[in-house]
Amino acid sequence: MKNSIFIVLMVCSLTFSTSEAAEDFHWDGGQLQFDFSSIAYQQREPKITQAEYQVLNNVVDLVKQQREADAMAELNLQLTRSPTAALWFSLAQLQQQQGLTTPAVTSLQQAIALLPHFTRAHESLGLLLTQQGDVNAARPHLRQAASQGAPAQVYAMLGYGYLQSQQPQAAKAAYSHALMLAGDNPQWQRGLLHAAMAAGDNALANSLTEQLLSATPEDAKLHRLRASLAQRQQLWTQAIASLETAQQLQPSEAVQWQLTQLYFDQGHYTLAQPHLRQLLTNGVAGREQRLLEIADYLIGQQQTKQAAEILTILLKSQSLSASQRSRGLSSQAGLMTNKPHQQTGLLKQALQLDPLNGSALIALAKHHETSEPVQAEILYRRAAALPSVQLEALQRHAQLLLEQQAYQRAEQLLRQAVKQSPNDLQLRDNLARVSTMVQSQS
Repeated sequence: MKNSIFIVLMVCSLTFSTSEAAEDFHWDGGQLQFDFSSIAYQQREPKITQAEYQVLNNVVDLVKQQREADAMAELNLQLTRSPTAALWFSLAQLQQQQGLTTPAVTSLQQAIALLPHFTRAHESLGLLLTQQGDVNAARPHLRQAASQGAPAQVYAMLGYGYLQSQQPQAAKAAYSHALMLAGDNPQWQRGLLHAAMAAGDNALANSLTEQLLSATPEDAKLHRLRASLAQRQQLWTQAIASLETAQQLQPSEAVQWQLTQLYFDQGHYTLAQPHLRQLLTNGVAGREQRLLEIADYLIGQQQTKQAAEILTILLKSQSLSASQRSRGLSSQAGLMTNKPHQQTGLLKQALQLDPLNGSALIALAKHHETSEPVQAEILYRRAAALPSVQLEALQRHAQLLLEQQAYQRAEQLLRQAVKQSPNDLQLRDNLARVSTMVQSQS
């Protein structure tokens, strides 16, 4: 044995001394050491006695006769007499086959207690715990099995566990090792892809996605993943193309929502319409809030026709809550700038449904500024009590007071506004101007 070790060391030495690349090799991690296992190989597998061999033969015969319960009883009887790692492991395998996962875990733990370096028991226990979703408990057993030369599947399971526990870098390493040992495995490649995406490794994720798509070009899920990668890199055209392909391969409302939003964000309102109409055709229930947000977004982008179409369909639905209907009515009122009486009526309806609709309060106050300034002030005060619109209400109220030359009251409101937004330079400048006006009056 000493001679063989000496030869290995000599071969390593010769490799370094004759290699040209070795001259440029620099190592700062300490002295290089060649560690040989101190655990004899036979200590990683149980030794079977003649009696155990006979019991296992009997068990095999019973299993062949589909008498699994009798086989487990035979093993349990022998274990009460003389418990060994081999018999506990055999019992665990039978229990696992019968779907008795909890007893199987206990049996494997018993086997490991008797033979701590029992590689196959660690491997089986790690896989079983992973399947049960307890990836943290599985990890020590999978690591132990991996350190003793377990197959590629163990590394893949480690990768899965790391991914589930939000450790993407470790997951990348484990999946990469599994693929290195076993070659191309699509399932593990997908695991590595998810790990790469979670770790923010866009280059690796792109490479894996294209590799997987070349093998399965009609996989809609892969096209959605490629779209997510493209969005992350702000490659909007590629993201849209991937989502359109995914939608053709496997129609999905979730993908239609993504496409609609992407088209809106990129200003392609016409291209978004077919997807939006399809979504509306499928019904409003469960999508009320999102559709209200889309309608408000379109109003902000001056796409009034499309916003009106959404709001008309929404407000016909019976599934809207009072606050949602109130918001829809106030949004619809915003489209009727040329019809003040209808606009006022819609805003009043909105406030009847939801007195805390800040947008409706401010819109109605603006409507009353010229004809009923006192009423406008009352509405602005109500709005100023709502955090969502407080700053806007204070500023609009102050502007109304300035037009009435009530500078001191306007100054007080602007001071409140500055407290709410102390970093707003424009607001601070406005307060300074009004303060100057107040001082000049006094």
